[in-house]
Amino acid sequence: MTSTEALIDLVKNYEINQNEVARLLKTTRSQISMAVIGHRDLSAPSQILLSQLRDSLEKVKVTADTAIVQTVPLEGKETFREFWQIKMLDLKCSQWKRDKSLKTVKDTFETAKNEVEACGKLLECLPIDGENYPHFERKLHHRRCVMKVNGPYPQLELQIKKDLLIAQADVITKYLAMLD
Repeated sequence: MTSTEALIDLVKNYEINQNEVARLLKTTRSQISMAVIGHRDLSAPSQILLSQLRDSLEKVKVTADTAIVQTVPLEGKETFREFWQIKMLDLKCSQWKRDKSLKTVKDTFETAKNEVEACGKLLECLPIDGENYPHFERKLHHRRCVMKVNGPYPQLELQIKKDLLIAQADVITKYLAMLD
């Protein structure tokens, strides 16, 4: 697995954002971002730390899965109920994380949208005497990129993930009610 694939895996499957990955790998978020999009490779020390981090996460995952399988025999109704109640708590935690992510994405989109509108109005007010306004052009370009990354499609994707978690919790609740 390449370092790019490993970074994408960390961000998606372990829900670790690029800032956290950068801190763990003792590099900058910009370096992580460049590596994720394939423009640059990570430095050798960062690649070593990435490998160690992935190994550690895999060991924890395997250990946790093994522990659950070994400690939760599905023979009795109470044990079954306790297992799924713990799963429900985990789902509620994931729903909370999705809510928080969705709110952040929506807020970021709205802020960028307002800044694009403000820059546009300001550019309209400035005299057009052949002068260029590179600062505003750069800001407009950057904010439009932010709007694209946090726009309707990413918001919809997060909303769908949240709705799936809610549906999963509803199904578990239904089956738990059948045990009574």
